Amino acid sequence: MKKSNYAFVSALYASGTKGLYSEMYFPIIKYALAKIFAEKKGERVYCTADEVSEFIDDKFGIKIPTIVIAKSVCKIGNNQNFSLVVYEKGNTFQINGAFYDEDNIEEKERFFSGKLEEIETKYQEFLTQQGCSDDGVTFVQFIADNTDDILGYFENENKKCVNEKYATLILFLQYVHDSDKELYSIVHQLFWSSIVVAFLKSDKPLVNDSNNGIKTEYFLDTSIVLGLLELSTSLKQTYSKEVCSIILNSGGLLKVNPMTVEEIKYILEKVEQNGPNPLTDIYDSYTRRKLIPNDLAKIRLNLDKKLLALQIDVFPNMSPLAVQQVINDYKGKAVTKLLGEMRNNSQSSYFKDNFREIHDVYMDDYIKGRRKEKNLNGNVHFMTDNIDLVNFCHAQHEDTSYMVSIGKVILDLWMHNKQEIDVSDCVLTETMARCLGLHKSNVRYKIMEVARFYNQTKDDFDPQVYKDFISHLYRRAKNVISTVEQISQSGTIPQSIAKLIKEAVYKDNEVYNNSLALATRKNQKLQKESEEKEKQIEDIKNAVVNLKDKVDGSNKQIGDLESEKNKLSDSLQQHKKELQKATAELAQSRQEQEDAKRKISLFHQKDECLEKKKILEKELEPLKLKRKKAFRNSTPKYYMFGGCLGIIFVVVMVIAVLMELLDRWMISIALAPLSLAIYFYNRKHSLDDRKANREKEAYDNWEIKNPRYRQLVNELQKLDERLKEINEEMQVSTKTNA
Repeated sequence: MKKSNYAFVSALYASGTKGLYSEMYFPIIKYALAKIFAEKKGERVYCTADEVSEFIDDKFGIKIPTIVIAKSVCKIGNNQNFSLVVYEKGNTFQINGAFYDEDNIEEKERFFSGKLEEIETKYQEFLTQQGCSDDGVTFVQFIADNTDDILGYFENENKKCVNEKYATLILFLQYVHDSDKELYSIVHQLFWSSIVVAFLKSDKPLVNDSNNGIKTEYFLDTSIVLGLLELSTSLKQTYSKEVCSIILNSGGLLKVNPMTVEEIKYILEKVEQNGPNPLTDIYDSYTRRKLIPNDLAKIRLNLDKKLLALQIDVFPNMSPLAVQQVINDYKGKAVTKLLGEMRNNSQSSYFKDNFREIHDVYMDDYIKGRRKEKNLNGNVHFMTDNIDLVNFCHAQHEDTSYMVSIGKVILDLWMHNKQEIDVSDCVLTETMARCLGLHKSNVRYKIMEVARFYNQTKDDFDPQVYKDFISHLYRRAKNVISTVEQISQSGTIPQSIAKLIKEAVYKDNEVYNNSLALATRKNQKLQKESEEKEKQIEDIKNAVVNLKDKVDGSNKQIGDLESEKNKLSDSLQQHKKELQKATAELAQSRQEQEDAKRKISLFHQKDECLEKKKILEKELEPLKLKRKKAFRNSTPKYYMFGGCLGIIFVVVMVIAVLMELLDRWMISIALAPLSLAIYFYNRKHSLDDRKANREKEAYDNWEIKNPRYRQLVNELQKLDERLKEINEEMQVSTKTNA
């Protein structure tokens, strides 16, 4: 990825979350949506997830899966500055509005681009000043390789592009951390952008997983525990504490095997007796903290209590006899010997009492057994930064997923945790420490190469020179490295190794001292210029004092006049305040009078309306009675009566025929009154159905003949409306006065 792209990603995520990873997609997708909407210049823009994916790929070289874009679009929906209508689960959508502060982003991008240049420039200055060899690496290379490493992790590939070749750059970053906190925060942000890019490039992390309810066990390796006990390098101490804090906050369990406890005690006891080896991590802490053997003894004797205070459980419970039995069992194993020979590049250099190999082989077996025993394949891990052990175990049996580096643990917890956790600091620290650890291993190898020749010489070797030699090797000093390479590549034994080393150390010290002298001269020059400026300032101050004496008299007169002016001004201000107060009181009084007049007027109007209403209602009452009489609805009753008579006549004739009072042919005569009765009933029901219409028609005809009725009703309605308005005005007036 281009440098500009890292700067742009840093700008997009400068104030973003480093927590739940689903939110990692939002900034870049929102930016793409806003740009697409602006480019099409339409009020409504139809778009697809594929188009957004292609835009991001063209702009940043990052191919985000369309399924992720679709899910993100659904979540963004109608969010602040965005108005989307989503179709087909986010695969198709309509953009009605999308805004991203592009000017602000571009300004941030220019800022981060400038900082990248500044970091590269200061790195070159650091190389010159420290007399270090230029390894040809850059900071942009460093973060780009980290992107590849993280992407490899997401794709289940073990890439280690960030390795000991960046050791000098890491030393520079340490220097920046100590000397320029502001610039280091920029380094931190740019490094985090490399992880963001890797995340966005991967097609694996699509959804946030949650743990399955089983507490994950993390068994800690010796070096990590020493970091927690502050018996390691500053970097290792920092990331050991950070990763363990993240594990505990994520609900994980910290454990240490009794064999690991035994190895720690073994190391501490050796240092108490013989002092620390300059090439070990504990040496850094020992010298930095100015420890003495008694300090280590206190830690060793109270180790269980210290582990408990760190929330680390010693598991399983093993007696001293059981620990010794494990040591005896593993001491003579072929695999233990094989690991020792691999580490020392020699068969003769391995000793059976090498506790490190015994511990590592045992822990490999124990973790595998623990997983099988509890059926916790995904929830038991051995956390180690021992790369050679991981490589060795992988060669013996391919599945080493139970051995996890600190970097992998950090990313796993970030990826698969419900809680928001900030891992950005820890990731950078772990990467820096890992590079330096690999570099230290390389330094050990170089020292062994030199010692192989030196042991065959008889020249005395000044201890201080030897110490400087190790220090210069560690910081990759040009002449020392060159000399070591000359010695290791030589087929013959030089006459005097000590002489060569002394000369190399002297030359590196000379380069360093010259650089230091140059920096000192620059500082002295700046100091001199600063003193000259201070003298000029002092001269100006003296001139000001002289002028001040001359104007003091004038200032006194001016002061007196100013005093009188202020008094007059105060008096004027007082009069203004009194006038404003009187004006306000007058205005308030007038307003109150106007309100009172208005209220009285409303009362008069209300009384007039009520009186008029009473008169109109009195006149309307008889007209209401007359109007009511205009519709009697008696006709249906007459038809009902006629129908009943017809039915009764028919019934009587039928009974007479049945009693043989009449002849049967007389029944036919009954059909006429029966038909008439049916007609009367039908007519009655028809009139009932039309009652409302007939009633309205009768009232309308009556009102046409009596127009005064309608006139009175309309006037009463107007009076009621006016009374309602008056009541409302009176309520408003009362609230205002209150």
